[in-house]
Amino acid sequence: SAGENTRRHLPRLLQWSQRIDTGDIPQRPARLQHDGRGKTLTDSLPILVPLFFVTALIYSTVGLGGGSTYLALLILFSIPYQTVPKIALVCNLIVVSGGCYFYVKEGHFSLKKILPIVISSIPFAYLGGRIPIQKELFQLLLGFSLLAAAIRMLLAEKAYSASGPIG
Repeated sequence: SAGENTRRHLPRLLQWSQRIDTGDIPQRPARLQHDGRGKTLTDSLPILVPLFFVTALIYSTVGLGGGSTYLALLILFSIPYQTVPKIALVCNLIVVSGGCYFYVKEGHFSLKKILPIVISSIPFAYLGGRIPIQKELFQLLLGFSLLAAAIRMLLAEKAYSASGPIG
């Protein structure tokens, strides 16, 4: 079936995308390396796929993509850190595309408001993605970013609760 083919070939594709990025393309694909605990990406897929689905479902209901949760899940499952942003980006694009479609369909899209953001974000996202960083620094930055976001959400919730009822 298609699901079995995807599960069987996804680890090899991820490894090849990593090798293409580094310029190290072998004559034939090597076996996917283990994460140190004897598990491969293929072993994690039966758990990651439902977790990604639930993440997409919850985040999409409020108009978000869930990228931070995808990143955290992939790191927790010891997916090679070079491929983590790529997987999270693809998943995020898929989830956000549906929301964008309905946003445009309902007439809420303003090219005048979005154009400055798009013009500045795309080149800087590309440049930022080209900066090579070590695994430990990537995990530290990711952890700090997620912690800062969680603290900010908690503080915002307390401030919202303290303001009392509206009206």
